[in-house]
Amino acid sequence: MLDDGLDFRDEHLWAPLTFGAEKILSPLVWAVSYGCLPAARALVAALFTLGDTDFINRIDPNGQLPLVDAAGLGSLDTCTLLTRAGADVLASDRSGACPLWAILQRNDQQKGPLVAMLLVNKLSEALGRRRAEVVHYLHRPMFGGLTPMQLAVMQRADYLVKALASFPMQLNLVQSGPTPLRSVCEVRCAWCSFPLPLTFLINMVRQSSALNKLCGDAQRPETGDAKDDLLRALVRNDPALAAALTERDCKHGLTLLGQAVAWGHEGTVCILAAACRCA
Repeated sequence: MLDDGLDFRDEHLWAPLTFGAEKILSPLVWAVSYGCLPAARALVAALFTLGDTDFINRIDPNGQLPLVDAAGLGSLDTCTLLTRAGADVLASDRSGACPLWAILQRNDQQKGPLVAMLLVNKLSEALGRRRAEVVHYLHRPMFGGLTPMQLAVMQRADYLVKALASFPMQLNLVQSGPTPLRSVCEVRCAWCSFPLPLTFLINMVRQSSALNKLCGDAQRPETGDAKDDLLRALVRNDPALAAALTERDCKHGLTLLGQAVAWGHEGTVCILAAACRCA
């Protein structure tokens, strides 16, 4: 195209260039959305030739962003290509979706961890240059009013919870729904050992009675080393910890420590009791 004098960045060319697509898409978004890695590579190479890598972070007329679409497909190769070319992991598309939210929404146990950790590593790299932006991003509610940490806990993405816990943030600071600490203590019932659909989780958070129904007296939360590891990660150096520990549940008026004692969860009691002394 470049040799023929055509510039694929020109929106007037997008309709014929993406002929057959349901919507008029940026050629780069088209290549990513249809999983055509060779085309994506060629377009990124052309952008480097043009000296315009900013185009990678440009939202197309449909509100789509290449990296968000790539993450939503769970494509590690495409996400790697785009981030190496300068795609911004902090950017959101017009709907407000960001790459990390897109991969969590996909709920993919095979591709999800690889893509999510790539994005987290890029966030870590950005800390030195854009610390305030990264910290704001980690605390910003996404769809359903949930933070990335809340989503990671509810989706049982334990690897991501531990990775995010290493960032300079208030792990248990939330605007809606249960704190990550409460979710680990209450919501992760033993009978529910798989990630739940994101739409179900959002609806559950919006209905105050749903949490009690999900974690009724007959369904005691799980115990074990995996849960204890998450608890240790969530109580470590968190400025929002005191509020999370003193918060009482709406059903019995118990704190998390009180619940753990009532349920007889010795490991949880030890971890929370130590956290209470330090908070």
